[in-house]
Amino acid sequence: MPPLNIKLGRAAVPLTLHLLSMMDKLKKACDWERDYPLNIIYNDDYHHTLQNYYERLNVREKNLFWDKKGCSVDFWELNHEKGFSSRNITSIPDLKDFLWEDANNGKHLPRCRFMFMTSPHSRERLKLSRDMMSTAFSYHQVLPCFLDFIYPFGKSEWAQDFEYSAFRHQSSFGEGFESLAIPEIGRSGAELRLCYSFKSVETSKSVEEWPWSIRTMAVYHTFDVHTGHSEWIILKGNNRMKSRIISATSSQRMESMTAFNTVEDAFSSTLKFHNLFCDWSAEGWRWYINFLEEQFQTITRQAMAVIVDAHLIEPTQPINLEPPTPTTFFSSTSKSSSWRTRMSSFNEKIEKKMSYSPTFARPRPQEPDEYEQIGNEKDCSRVSNDGPAFSFSDLQKIQHLEEKANETSLVIEANISVVSELQEYYSTLDSLEDAPLSLKNNRKSLQRMTNRLQLIQKDLQMQLSRAHSLLKLLGNRKALLYAILEYRNMETNRILTAKTQQSTDNMEVMTGEMHKIARKTQQETVSMRIITLVTLFFLPGTFISTIMSTDIVRFEQGSDKNVSYGALTLYLTITLPLMVVTFAGWYAVYWWANVKNKSTQLDLQSLIRKPGKIQRVGTA
Repeated sequence: MPPLNIKLGRAAVPLTLHLLSMMDKLKKACDWERDYPLNIIYNDDYHHTLQNYYERLNVREKNLFWDKKGCSVDFWELNHEKGFSSRNITSIPDLKDFLWEDANNGKHLPRCRFMFMTSPHSRERLKLSRDMMSTAFSYHQVLPCFLDFIYPFGKSEWAQDFEYSAFRHQSSFGEGFESLAIPEIGRSGAELRLCYSFKSVETSKSVEEWPWSIRTMAVYHTFDVHTGHSEWIILKGNNRMKSRIISATSSQRMESMTAFNTVEDAFSSTLKFHNLFCDWSAEGWRWYINFLEEQFQTITRQAMAVIVDAHLIEPTQPINLEPPTPTTFFSSTSKSSSWRTRMSSFNEKIEKKMSYSPTFARPRPQEPDEYEQIGNEKDCSRVSNDGPAFSFSDLQKIQHLEEKANETSLVIEANISVVSELQEYYSTLDSLEDAPLSLKNNRKSLQRMTNRLQLIQKDLQMQLSRAHSLLKLLGNRKALLYAILEYRNMETNRILTAKTQQSTDNMEVMTGEMHKIARKTQQETVSMRIITLVTLFFLPGTFISTIMSTDIVRFEQGSDKNVSYGALTLYLTITLPLMVVTFAGWYAVYWWANVKNKSTQLDLQSLIRKPGKIQRVGTA
């Protein structure tokens, strides 16, 4: 079915629709509710603008609206004789029956009607289907621009269009608007239609460490300047505003908010509802900024108490960069172990230098009754000489607070703009040439509203100044913390350099001692080699002599020395070749060991020249 296009003035209108009454056109629009906002009977927007709203609504439908099961829309309306009463609608048929109930019974619309669109929380779908919303909006002929205030709601992991707040209005009274009247339900066609949205901060229990949440509320309002009929659509993530409206209209102390006997009284009542909404936009910022300031001081107060001297560490004994007295190898090893133990307490010495002074935690106020005395005993106990060390996580926390403060500043500025535009809109109504007497006769109510909104703007402006001041403090403290961390890192590097130099000196002494030991070892090795050679020289002869067990040289008593040349020749014939073979075998083993050692060194040198090979060998 093609979308209904019965917009007067700019779009082509089928001839049959021109012949219909406004009541029949309204019924047609409600029959084709799925095509909202293309089915609006009268609107100043161009067709391509309506088409953009329609297409964007199709895109956002899945994340914006609830499934058909579990939908719920609450109405709070002033009946003709029974006073205010509530009604909960959960289905499309029930909604259509409820909206057309008065018209079918020949009655006019209620003097005042509130429609509440809610969601479980600010980032969840609205608890109504698109068909339910389109049906209600088509029946009430809601301005298409109100959809701009609905789009930020819906299911999302993060807040969307968070900074968006605005004020829109459209007046349809004066000559030429009588044709929009629907007398069957009590609509004169002369209406004030406006919508706006702003944000406020409310307490939240979802996150224990962060008990505040910035939430959005969107308001749509129409007021019939001839009949006094008013309609409200309130869109909010919880039922807090709904409870306040019901409480205000049910209380005997607020009878002026339920006075709808005349058009003037009804108009005055609508102004009070605007005051109620604007009060909400300003009520929580003072305490929220107090919370931000408390978090800010908790994280950064210690930074103001840090005393940074010329040197980071003042050890009980100065660092000795002179090389220690040369000792034996074993005594040097013992001192090296003791030095490593001293290095383990390096970080503790660093912290001793970054001392804290309670007198510098916060400047003492000159007037205790004007400023909170922060440097009290409780704070002094927290700012102790063993104060906490600052880390990069502190900078992250400050950055988070800075973003929250900046977010607060943007939201408050947007609220001031919306409240200012609302005030300007109503303050100029009585000066319009086409304004009816019902508006011009309410100048006192308009003036009271103007005064109230001015006070709200001043309050918001003061909180905005606090937010700007907090932003400056956050920037300064963040820079201070960053400087402290940088200074500590610089001094740490300096101390590490000194310790490294000391370690290098110690290692140099140890290397000298090792060199002496190596020289002594070399001498002992030479001695052992000589002994080995002598042993090898005598080993064959000793071995042969032992085996043969022959008296090669005989000394007899009382006779001359006799030598057995034959035995000596045999002994030497066997011993000398064995000596040659023994020395040759020793030299062969010695030569083979040297060649293998040189080959291993060459392989290591080639691997060192090519790091890639080392990596491949290590990972093989």
